[in-house]
Amino acid sequence: MAKFGLRSTTTRIAAALLLVQLVGVGVTLVILQNATERSIKNDSRAFVRELQTDLVETYNDDGEDALVKAIVRRVRIMGSHDAVIGLVSSNNRLLAGNVANWPSGLAATPDWKVISLRRIGEKAPILTNVTITQLPNRSLLLTGNTLAEDQKLRASARQAFLYASLLGLILAAIGSFVLATYIGGKVSKITDVADQVARGKLDRRIILDASDDAFDRLGHAINNMLGRVETLVNELRFVTDSLAHDLRSPVARMKATIERAILGTRDSVALQALSFAADETDSLNRMLTTAIQIGRAEAGLGRDQFQTFQIADMLDDMAEMYGPLAEENGFQMTCDIPVQICIQAHRELLGQAIANLIDNALKYAKGANVIILSAKMVGNIVAVAVADNGPGIAEERRDEALQRYGRLDLARQEAGAGLGLSLVATVAHLHDGTLQLEDNSPGLKAVLLLPITL
Repeated sequence: MAKFGLRSTTTRIAAALLLVQLVGVGVTLVILQNATERSIKNDSRAFVRELQTDLVETYNDDGEDALVKAIVRRVRIMGSHDAVIGLVSSNNRLLAGNVANWPSGLAATPDWKVISLRRIGEKAPILTNVTITQLPNRSLLLTGNTLAEDQKLRASARQAFLYASLLGLILAAIGSFVLATYIGGKVSKITDVADQVARGKLDRRIILDASDDAFDRLGHAINNMLGRVETLVNELRFVTDSLAHDLRSPVARMKATIERAILGTRDSVALQALSFAADETDSLNRMLTTAIQIGRAEAGLGRDQFQTFQIADMLDDMAEMYGPLAEENGFQMTCDIPVQICIQAHRELLGQAIANLIDNALKYAKGANVIILSAKMVGNIVAVAVADNGPGIAEERRDEALQRYGRLDLARQEAGAGLGLSLVATVAHLHDGTLQLEDNSPGLKAVLLLPITL
């Protein structure tokens, strides 16, 4: 389903399409409106020019008396039409026409003039667009038309264009929404498949519609990529399983050989060296196991072993298991779980991750005396935390601590390979969560943020 938000690409596409369509519709309507008003104006002037030409020809052919009769006939035929005709003698005496008040000071001009005139039978003067011709006998012939009708036509045209603009806006919005929804839906289908693959469902593929359009070709390319990813992950599964089997056996045989050598020697120097070798063998075995766990978790392997359980039960078990060791090292371990929280997770890997956090606190929280295991709900996220009151980690170095094989100065004094926090972060990723290192004021608080997926 396409998501619409102020910052979403779908909204931006819809807004861009709407803007383009609105600009196109707006420009088209403005051009049409200007053309319509220009046509109304030209038609009106053409009518007045034709009237003027006919009357002047009548005068030229038959004289002033014939012109007067022609004007009287024209006024009678036009009735209340918007045409204005007036004929005045050289001494400004009205000879014919429908002009009730001839303005003083009018002179012959071929140009158009807008003046205020009152026609016979009307109470108030109105704006009139006129042209004035001087006849050979020095009389003036005024022909024109009132602007009232033109203004009505223009108002009607503007109203029609306003309605057309609103209709264009609605259609543009609908079209933009439909197109953006279509594009967003296509992208959402691809995103949904990508999300499922990220959660470990490697067999998911984008459904193609055989249209061979851009989205279909993109889906085909992504499906090919996912097929290759699935093949590589399956190969990784095979390699890691083989690696675990092939390397653990030699390490186990090496450990057994060292232990037999320890039992068979009395030399103190040799015993010390063999004991050191045995410890290093154990460390190597742990590093190998952790590296394999990280590799498998990063590949999304293990999601099929998710189960539903109470996080409180796990933390209680961890506190009971590590409590005696914590006491030996001068720590008091407690649990703080205000409510029962049920989650779906890989119990063994999550337990290993929490154990790693406890082990880090025991090793590196120098001067601390408290380790607190806690869990709480934050919206639809469960926050599982291991906190201590030791020296903590400076904020600018916390990212370094999360890097694989990354070890801070204090950690270099202890045995290890720098994989503990990396494994925890990878386990969090396997559960679509994150690992955050926070200030406990004082001390460090390692928080696993895991979404509820029940």
